Amino acid sequence: MMSIILSILGWAAAGVRAGSIAAFLHSLIGNVVSGSWFAILQSLGATGAGLPALLARMLA
Repeated sequence: MMSIILSILGWAAAGVRAGSIAAFLHSLIGNVVSGSWFAILQSLGATGAGLPALLARMLA
C-alpha cells in the first residue's frame, strides 16, 4: 500500500516523476542530502519497499 502512495506522490522506480508532488518538493529542497526524509522516500519508491522498510530506516 505504501509503495502505491509513494508512486502516486511521485516517488517512482525510475526516480522522481516530473510534475509530481515529489518533484515540487524536490524543487524547494534543491540538493538532497543522503539519509534525509526525501532520500529515504525516494529509496523506498525505487525499491517498492513498504512500511517495515521505512520504520527500519527511521530507527537505524
